[in-house]
Amino acid sequence: YSETDADPHNANRGFFYAHMGWLFVEPHPEACMTCKLHNQYTKNVDLSDLLEDPIVYYQKKFYLPLVIIIWFVIPVLLPCYWWHETFSNSLAISITRYHASLCIHVAHLWGIRPYDKNINPAESQSVTWLTIGEGYHNYHHVFPYDYSTGEYGWEDNFNITTLLIDYCARYGLAYDLKKPTPLTIEQTRTNRGLPDVVNKPNIPAVDYLTGIGVQTWLIWVPITCRFIRVLIGF
Repeated sequence: YSETDADPHNANRGFFYAHMGWLFVEPHPEACMTCKLHNQYTKNVDLSDLLEDPIVYYQKKFYLPLVIIIWFVIPVLLPCYWWHETFSNSLAISITRYHASLCIHVAHLWGIRPYDKNINPAESQSVTWLTIGEGYHNYHHVFPYDYSTGEYGWEDNFNITTLLIDYCARYGLAYDLKKPTPLTIEQTRTNRGLPDVVNKPNIPAVDYLTGIGVQTWLIWVPITCRFIRVLIGF
């Protein structure tokens, strides 16, 4: 349903709508119908095995308090308490972080499309840096079953998400990881995409340094500004 009226974040309705506008308006009737069909299907699915998991049960039972703690108390109030950050700075940093995660919709509008040139989702390196590895969107929509959401592993480009999953798999916390074969990827690129376009950094270390710099700019930019102020005596 991507980029159709059944898509609640339809990027064809503009960047602001895809980014956050959908939160403030009634969804399109086709999107509502999709949700209704999904709910009708899932209500007949036996979820007893999931509810027997104490972690899942706890999360479901205390969902609202957990949202308040994780969304507001930890990221906003704890900095004010532990290192005496101002409330306004702490709140601004948290809001900026949430907007960064919502920037995934940039990859539905701008970027390169090496795997399928006929769909909206695209590869966006800037989104990858902002979302720790979720910017390989053209690939993700062509191969949605690939756990790493990108052709290359974390060794070859900035993809902390894949690194975390691989780490969990190493200790048995994640398993049955699926990925298409290199031949399947190459054939798909040749038949549907842009075979001459390769979205792979020449130097992975540079890609990682850039990604880490983007992820931590709220830390190093204020420190740098304060250091400059001290140097010039302002």
